[in-house]
Amino acid sequence: MWVKTNLPEILDYQLHKVSGRFFLSSVCDPYQHVEKSYQILADFERFGVAEGYKVVISITTDLDNVRKILEPAASSIEERIDVVRTLKKNGISVGVFVGPVLPMKPRKLTERLATFAETVTLDKLNYSWLVKDIYRKYGWEEWLTEEKFAETVDQFKEVFGNTVAV
Repeated sequence: MWVKTNLPEILDYQLHKVSGRFFLSSVCDPYQHVEKSYQILADFERFGVAEGYKVVISITTDLDNVRKILEPAASSIEERIDVVRTLKKNGISVGVFVGPVLPMKPRKLTERLATFAETVTLDKLNYSWLVKDIYRKYGWEEWLTEEKFAETVDQFKEVFGNTVAV
């Protein structure tokens, strides 16, 4: 893995060439666990607040015990929510990507995110055959069903309305 320690300089140089929207990372998290020591989130301080900025943070569950099992190297739920809160407080538009949807308490997560996230996108788990034994071990099998995903989407729509994308 290569850590892009010069990202702010590259963006300062390149952004004037961009018109419209662009993704820093559209399919995976751009800031990986090994980059924590570089304090990459400090990049946002360098960008300043600009109209049209939108940051989408992945929050796949509200249960840190689930995160520790399924995403052991990922930032804690509290760290992610703190990032969402800080960005919003600094005038940056914030969305949350709940994908893949992992075992959670959907109502609790929607309530926590409601004051910070402007949009939410949910994505179902697309590799269930790889984790079915782990889910069975912890009693999470229902989270592998289409019905549970649909129920979770409905609960998010109750709070976020038409801003929920699937």
